[in-house]
Amino acid sequence: MNKPIDKFLKTIVCLLIAFCLLAAGSISMVSAQEESTAGMSVEGTFTMFGRVCTLEYDYDDNLFLAPPDQYDHDLARLSLGLALAAGRHMEHPDTQDDYLIEFLQNLGFSQFETDTYRTNPTIDSIAYGLAVKKIGDATILACAVCGGDYGLEWASNLTVGDSIRSAGFEDASQKVQAAVKEYLEKNSITGRVKLWTTGYSRAGAVSNITAADFTDAGIFEDVYAYTFATPRTTRTPGSYPNIFNIMQKEDVVPKVPLADWGYKRYGTDLFLVSPETDSDCEDVINTAKQLYQDMIGSEMVINSEINYQLRTMIDYLLTLMPDSGTYAEYLQPLIVDIIAKSDGTKDALQVLLEALQQYSTDDPVIGEELKAMRDYLGTLIQTYVFRQTLKKLPPDRWDSSFGVFNLFNAHFPFEYLAMMYASDDPEELFSDNTEFMRLVIYADADISISRDGKVIKEILSDGTELVDGKVDPYSFPDADCSPEKVVITLPTDQSYIVTVTSKAGLPQTISYTGLLFSGHTVRAQAGDLYSYLMNYGDTASIMTSVNGKTIEPSGSNYTNVSAVTDFLYSPTTAMRLENNSVVHLTISGLVNRLLLVIVILLLQMIVSIVLAIIRKKRGRKRNAVVALVWHSITAAFFAVLEVAMWFFVPILTIAKMIPGTLVFIVFCVYAIKGCRTESRRWKACWILIAAMAAYVILESLLIGEFRLWKAILLLAIYAGFMAAAFLILWKGKKHER
Repeated sequence: MNKPIDKFLKTIVCLLIAFCLLAAGSISMVSAQEESTAGMSVEGTFTMFGRVCTLEYDYDDNLFLAPPDQYDHDLARLSLGLALAAGRHMEHPDTQDDYLIEFLQNLGFSQFETDTYRTNPTIDSIAYGLAVKKIGDATILACAVCGGDYGLEWASNLTVGDSIRSAGFEDASQKVQAAVKEYLEKNSITGRVKLWTTGYSRAGAVSNITAADFTDAGIFEDVYAYTFATPRTTRTPGSYPNIFNIMQKEDVVPKVPLADWGYKRYGTDLFLVSPETDSDCEDVINTAKQLYQDMIGSEMVINSEINYQLRTMIDYLLTLMPDSGTYAEYLQPLIVDIIAKSDGTKDALQVLLEALQQYSTDDPVIGEELKAMRDYLGTLIQTYVFRQTLKKLPPDRWDSSFGVFNLFNAHFPFEYLAMMYASDDPEELFSDNTEFMRLVIYADADISISRDGKVIKEILSDGTELVDGKVDPYSFPDADCSPEKVVITLPTDQSYIVTVTSKAGLPQTISYTGLLFSGHTVRAQAGDLYSYLMNYGDTASIMTSVNGKTIEPSGSNYTNVSAVTDFLYSPTTAMRLENNSVVHLTISGLVNRLLLVIVILLLQMIVSIVLAIIRKKRGRKRNAVVALVWHSITAAFFAVLEVAMWFFVPILTIAKMIPGTLVFIVFCVYAIKGCRTESRRWKACWILIAAMAAYVILESLLIGEFRLWKAILLLAIYAGFMAAAFLILWKGKKHER
């Protein structure tokens, strides 16, 4: 063979071998790279309420190759881990960003920017972390906003203003956006750049606005945004399919600023399933409870009663502040000022109460609601801040170590983590239904709850909750039992039948009402108030339809059904409806009412005798015995009328007020008639006494249920008024002589 040709062939062979070796090396490198990024697990740590939680998250570079408008459950979980790691831990001021940097380093990110963690939080500040990672020819920019332990920064949650966006969140987002642009310029980052942003709670709202603005700006090839426990941000949400907002339905934070003021969120809202709204979520909830227990060592509390308390509080706020303009002008400055002066140490409930104590209104109707809201907030503070009544709550309703945070347990990141890991199937985790029915039954009765022809829960007259014949107070649907009433929370995604069986030995008045709640507003839709008479063993069925549109009695042998409809709704009205208890027709009840009748008759006889003495001293000829009999008959008539109204009329406050008020007005009218004088001064005195007596009876009957001691106290107060008036009258007469 020719040497040049042989040399040429050898060269070709060597080149081919070299090429094959290079190709094999490239393949092995690609494989190694894929191996390092596919199916990789990373640890993320965060701290809250003195607890440190570490969890593993799945990571793959391919998460950022998929379209950002397709929900990815692994990326959602990873984003939650990053959002929680971005929280401060104020007890270690010099290492507040350690968890954030560690988490991003585990993912392969570098070039960290976390200087804002070194500044003291103020009302106008925001902390965030920035870092980048190269994936092929693309650069991923991670933007994690601080959403925990942020001191005075939480005031921005309540700084709403009256513009298109919530002012506090908008201001914070603009700071983050400016920092992102500066970071890109300072590090000379160009080409294919993708943004990944996330946040929890307040940070979720900031990330929500940031993602929307950068999507509109078009400076990033893709924007991946997952936010959690996200407050509302804007009145013009537009269409942003690349933004996913994940929330618990019971969480109060995503309910502000109020939807009733027109606020929504950018992107798609995804609501985690809840026993309140979803009939078939028990498996997911039980798995989440176990994960929660494993994470922090305590019970995951699901308490519909706490949810109702928070809704009532915000409902009051909506009544006082029907629009954001009113709030921004009157209440917001008070709240921000109190927070600023408190150095962020005051509890949210205390801040709100202090602001409401400084707030005043000339509207008498709003003034009554303001007074009621102050009282309601005071009750919540007594219970959850000072823990004066926490020990009276059932153990499954609160966590002894959380105090006031029991009110906000649905906002805990531990619950979000537990729910997000309760299933790998997003369809099992999320549901669109946000409505539920709160059914309140006043009865001495056994109650059963059925669905699809099967009894799923029984509640005995003593409050015992049974499932399949076994005691189980923790099962769904949720029930809150007390001697006066039973509160049942029912989802509206299916129909339920609640059967009431009277267990009272004598006929009793059974009443019930229902409130329909939605996740899109705090204001309930009030159902009708039904009341009817039942004998021992009588049954009545209460049917709720899908979406809670109707609630009505049917298929029973009760009698004398009456319904009250079209009453004017307010949070105070709703609470009064729920706290008016039925006076069951029992032996003890009859004895109490009989004693009241006797006291009324005795008081009327005393009044009649005094009137007879006065008539005699004034030279009146009328027979005193006739007057005594006449007054006694009048008192007896109104006493019997009052008893009848208590038992056989629907349990509305107005029905309770009328008879007692009439009794005392009659007393005063006859007193005026028997003791009238030509002096207008004394006529005015008696009229004033009548007005005071009427006021006392009204206030007494508005507060709680009937008690014998209340009746005696009321009569004693009235007798004192009468005695004082007679004393003044006699002294006046002697003086005139």
